[in-house]
Amino acid sequence: MDDQLLPQVDPESFNGFMALLAPLVRLLTRLGVSPKFLTIAGVVITTAGAVSFFLKSPRLGGFLILLAASATPSTGLWPANAGKATRFGALLDSSVDRYSEFVMLFASADIS
Repeated sequence: MDDQLLPQVDPESFNGFMALLAPLVRLLTRLGVSPKFLTIAGVVITTAGAVSFFLKSPRLGGFLILLAASATPSTGLWPANAGKATRFGALLDSSVDRYSEFVMLFASADIS
């Protein structure tokens, strides 16, 4: 893929964000939590946030969606750190991320 088509992120910002996530990733790795668990938990929390929007509780919905969205970058970093990276895990993560995006889009349609 042509690099000019990809969004450009400041490397300092990216590295700083990943440095913030690194302690959480190390902790979860030590606790033996599966990366797949975090992936599935992310879509469940996003769905709970969407339901909160439907129930006219936008603060709770926004909080839950932000919580789930903050976990998404670590689902790619985590398996590599834990030595558990698999092709199935990568497929699961990217597929579940699309479902999460659909749920957020569906919830935002109800707001307007």
